[in-house]
Amino acid sequence: MDKNELIKKLNLANIPSSFYSLDDIKIPEGVSLVKEETIWKVYKTDRGKILTRKFFDTEDEACKYILKIFNGFPYN
Repeated sequence: MDKNELIKKLNLANIPSSFYSLDDIKIPEGVSLVKEETIWKVYKTDRGKILTRKFFDTEDEACKYILKIFNGFPYN
């Protein structure tokens, strides 16, 4: 899965785009995906602070992790 596929799945699950960023840590609360060199990083933030971060070797792994985060989200 790549970012484009992830966006489609998040849209189908009615996850507001304001709850995630797939290019940088831009949002004060939500989930962000960042690629730094060869590592994909997923950050969960709240009130502008990073709560958790996970590192992945592939875009596919990172995108699947983001879907797991939103699994059971009240909007889907």
